Amino acid sequence: MECSHLIKYNGTNLEISGLSFQGVSLGKLAIEQKLLQTVSHALMLIDGAQYHFCQAVKNAPDEESKKKYYDLMMQDKVRSQDIWMGLAALTISPDSKEVEESLIKMILQNHNRALQVEQGQEIHISKEQIEVDTPNTVEIGSTSLNQKIMDLEKSHKLSPRSNESQVNTETGAKQITNSGLLLLLTRKFSKEGLKTLCFQYDIDYDEIGGNTKEEMARELIRYLKERDKLGDFYSYLTDYLARRV
Repeated sequence: MECSHLIKYNGTNLEISGLSFQGVSLGKLAIEQKLLQTVSHALMLIDGAQYHFCQAVKNAPDEESKKKYYDLMMQDKVRSQDIWMGLAALTISPDSKEVEESLIKMILQNHNRALQVEQGQEIHISKEQIEVDTPNTVEIGSTSLNQKIMDLEKSHKLSPRSNESQVNTETGAKQITNSGLLLLLTRKFSKEGLKTLCFQYDIDYDEIGGNTKEEMARELIRYLKERDKLGDFYSYLTDYLARRV
């Protein structure tokens, strides 16, 4: 098993791997910067958690521990890749309000786990040297994720988070929004492209169904969730798109 990060972090800036904006800086898109910083900060934390548990799997002393760490790793891996998918959707429509609304929903559904990582002591987010002027770099500043979310809630007039939902350890892969994945599949692939993707992932696309590209994308997500393959598919698709950049 190879452990890898979706992001690099130097203390104030993030470099998000596998995203190409055709010369447009990620930090200068029309999307609200406060939202972009919040989403990127959450991605950094959850990505750090999945990497931490991946290392724990490799060093586990027994099979029971290995299974526990593997399940935790996959939950955080799906969370981080779902956020990555939402950001990747910006490569198609950088001015899209639909994408912006999708990212807001995504961060609100993933913030509990990200806050848990930020407030805990177990997971260390390592720092690396990065080139801060690359198109896929975002400056997240020094404020906490909790403060960023509070500011985002105020600016978008969202309902405050209830105290009982501050930390939720039961959120699993099946409860995570797939809006980012759906957006990405429908905007990155034609219907024939989705068929090719299914073939390469060893899925018989005739089992998927769907008369249109959108229907096929939705049915593909449903097919994967029913077979508990969504986490593995996220990993495959992330690598697949990164190779195409």
